[in-house]
Amino acid sequence: FTSDQAGCLLLTFNGNQKIGATTYKPQDVARFCPTNPGDYSAGTFSMYLDGSDVGLTTGGEIIDALEVLADGRLVISTKGNAKVPQNGVGGVIMAQKNDLLVFNYTGYGPVTTGYWDMYLDNILVPGMNKENIISSYIDNGDKYMTFWTNFTVGDETGDYNDIVVIHPDYSADVFWDGDDWGYSGRIHGLHIK
Repeated sequence: FTSDQAGCLLLTFNGNQKIGATTYKPQDVARFCPTNPGDYSAGTFSMYLDGSDVGLTTGGEIIDALEVLADGRLVISTKGNAKVPQNGVGGVIMAQKNDLLVFNYTGYGPVTTGYWDMYLDNILVPGMNKENIISSYIDNGDKYMTFWTNFTVGDETGDYNDIVVIHPDYSADVFWDGDDWGYSGRIHGLHIK
């Protein structure tokens, strides 16, 4: 999950999710705009990114990390290998579960248009060769993320209840260690204020 500039939530689901007349697949992004936030929320859901329109169709292309940049572009990571259109002229990008892709949109909604670029290529980060990114947050070039299981990134090691930050120079630090705070669960969503 993340939120956009309008204060709406952008969500992905682990499996098919039917809301109203629309079924959201795990390669899609749903948008929930609240009219009454709180314990008894009210609002509307709509299709924000139809993954099948922009190359996300396979089991490996399930979205498992999501962030939105200030300019409205989405940054995602996928559950496995992904093959998506690049630059709108027939090129493709091959990404892995430890890469971040950025969507250069020309249109969001039930008919989604645009193309993908690599946002973070795992080979540029020392040691980052098997990790599976499952949540992300981006701030001033720093890329905060969590992983499905134990990780070794640069000189840092940890597990699924830690938050790692990858800096613009591709160095890494553990930003938050869940064990230090008595938290032992897996971190599936991430937003830092």
